[in-house]
Amino acid sequence: MKIVHSAGHAIQIKLLAEARGTPVEGTTFPKTKDPASKLGLGLQIVQSEQSKLSAESLMKGYEAMNTEEKRKWLNDIESGAFKIQAME
Repeated sequence: MKIVHSAGHAIQIKLLAEARGTPVEGTTFPKTKDPASKLGLGLQIVQSEQSKLSAESLMKGYEAMNTEEKRKWLNDIESGAFKIQAME
């Protein structure tokens, strides 16, 4: 499962850095409960209808997710069903 964690974390960091307009180096993605509240002002997590991860699982945060939830999150990131973007 380390591969899922490493790949998912790297992709999350890239998404967050792009949304913030900052370099990837030094950017961290919150792994704790309610990660959306810790992204920073003006940013939000957007899950499309195709997202496999439930909103409840996302609210748990990465650290509290089980292996299956982590897989779903990674699949959502890779498919574009999970994004970090500026609020409109």
